[in-house]
Amino acid sequence: MIGHRTSIFLVSILLSAITSVVQADSGFTPFVDHQEFSVSFAGDPLPDAKFLAAMICQDEPLPHMKNRKGFPAAQVPRLKQALPPGDAAGKWRYASYRVGGHGVDSHVDFTAFADGVPDRFRVVIYLPSLDKHFLTHEVQSHALLNQYHISLSEDGTAKLTLDQSDLWLADWAIAVTERGLKALALTLILELLVVVFLCRVFKKHHLLTRMTVTCLCINVLTLPPLWFFSVIGFVMFGLWSGMVQLIVLEVIVVIVEGFAYTFVGRAGWKLAPLLALLANSLSFLVGLFVI
Repeated sequence: MIGHRTSIFLVSILLSAITSVVQADSGFTPFVDHQEFSVSFAGDPLPDAKFLAAMICQDEPLPHMKNRKGFPAAQVPRLKQALPPGDAAGKWRYASYRVGGHGVDSHVDFTAFADGVPDRFRVVIYLPSLDKHFLTHEVQSHALLNQYHISLSEDGTAKLTLDQSDLWLADWAIAVTERGLKALALTLILELLVVVFLCRVFKKHHLLTRMTVTCLCINVLTLPPLWFFSVIGFVMFGLWSGMVQLIVLEVIVVIVEGFAYTFVGRAGWKLAPLLALLANSLSFLVGLFVI
């Protein structure tokens, strides 16, 4: 049976973790620095093999970005003539990208943002063959979705659309990275419950305290690097590749925790791998829906 002191210890750990879940809401939001745009004209490819583009926003520029000379980003001719009038939010100006704007074969991109991708922006497309500017409406950017389509019309208007086919996965990835402390607390709660349950099922009551401490320590050690490399994967390699990397990292964590439960927790080769697999599978699946 579980001793009185052990019960108090487990309850205090669970209450502490639950408090963290309720109160913790810290972390950071990853963002994709590279923004890609495909462009069409009246439903067809652009008449120009090469064209120029500018991403504009109303954000106040950083001091070193006020003079854009020296950056490899494209300079759109007579851009001021195409800019919409300013309002209470400020004047429209180039966003803080240092590279991009040189369109080729109906595609253009912007990257190396000095101050991050603006929350809201417009795009100006300049076609040399028509000597004409096309101004899109204002759109909200997304931290991880970075593929857009711009449809130009003969009347000079342009429609800017974000590709939202992977929106659910992107929103989940952002929630995971923003709520690292909540994820840690949730992981501790679920995996501690699995430890208690399996120790009772396999009649390992004498190992419960040791296994509980092992569970706490190994999760505190493995979860931060798991989160760090997962964020890197989502940002650098895209959503689906990032998801594959996350699953691979979870498998590695299962193996590491299995060894920890075997040698530190002294659970044995039969119980330890099963415990690590069930505990991590439960926390991963619950996290997909809760976080």
